Amino acid sequence: MEWETLSLTCVEHQKDDLFAKFIALFSLSPMVISISLVTFLFCKRDIYSILFSIGLVLNFLLVQVEKIIIKEPRPPGGPGQRSLFQYGMPSMHCQFVAFFALFLTMCLILRWRMSTFLRVFYFTVIHGLLVATCVSRVYLMYHTVRQVIVGVVMGAILGVAWFVISNRVSYYMNRFILHSSIAKYFCIRSLGHLEDATQFEYDIVMRALTK
Repeated sequence: MEWETLSLTCVEHQKDDLFAKFIALFSLSPMVISISLVTFLFCKRDIYSILFSIGLVLNFLLVQVEKIIIKEPRPPGGPGQRSLFQYGMPSMHCQFVAFFALFLTMCLILRWRMSTFLRVFYFTVIHGLLVATCVSRVYLMYHTVRQVIVGVVMGAILGVAWFVISNRVSYYMNRFILHSSIAKYFCIRSLGHLEDATQFEYDIVMRALTK
């Protein structure tokens, strides 16, 4: 009986290299983002968050199409040769995280109301994650620099484009879907019109507790 590794959750790194062991953690960023977003969706059930998730899924599927069309191999001698996804152009991890980062950056600039400190803090964390993911894919020899750059550029373009599309689509979803029986059954709601959704929810809970 032969055994093989589930490459989707396995990240190989250079032995006895502490930096490689640390940076390898960031190669799991798409999985961490996906699990976190599913959890967030289950708790919030917000239309805009649903559109964001749909965008991430479409972005992921598009990467696979790009790989099949371009058919550029991964760096020779690297662990990517044993990866579940054979081709390396563009980097799926970098395109995924770039989409995530640019969509949220647009939200930070144009949608979310918060202090300048928080805005800068979130921007730094989001783009720090993007940079670390890019470094990990090159350092661990899963991708070439060119494959990473193309992934980032594609993800950034698609993230901004999907932000614009989501703003348009969410308007019509709020009008025609929000009051449907399905939306009511699953408690789907819209929080996009609120200046501070967290404060709004907190105030409602506190008022309920004091009654």
